[in-house]
Amino acid sequence: MRFKVAVNDARGLGRQGVTSDQATVTVPEIDLEIPANSQKGAVTTVEGVLQRTVTALEQDQPVRRALDPDGAQQIDAFVDKVKGLMTAEQAFHIVSRVLIDHFYQLWMVV
Repeated sequence: MRFKVAVNDARGLGRQGVTSDQATVTVPEIDLEIPANSQKGAVTTVEGVLQRTVTALEQDQPVRRALDPDGAQQIDAFVDKVKGLMTAEQAFHIVSRVLIDHFYQLWMVV
């Protein structure tokens, strides 16, 4: 099963959904892919998915900056792209793919 949601403004960021931990979530515009089983299933919003991604990417940045400054700089640049989507200034799509056996991915306008 595949769901594609267009996010064109702040209202789109507030779309609430129930996400499955078995779903793969992508944002094609910035080449973001959140693999299945990397985040727990939850009731969240589009912005919540993006915020959890930022939190996960920033988690080990202090150590990474010491051990791999170039890699850390690339991750910082990517985090900035994700944060840019959270300003609702750029339209994008969030795509969720989940096996039908594990289907309970739902996005709706609240």
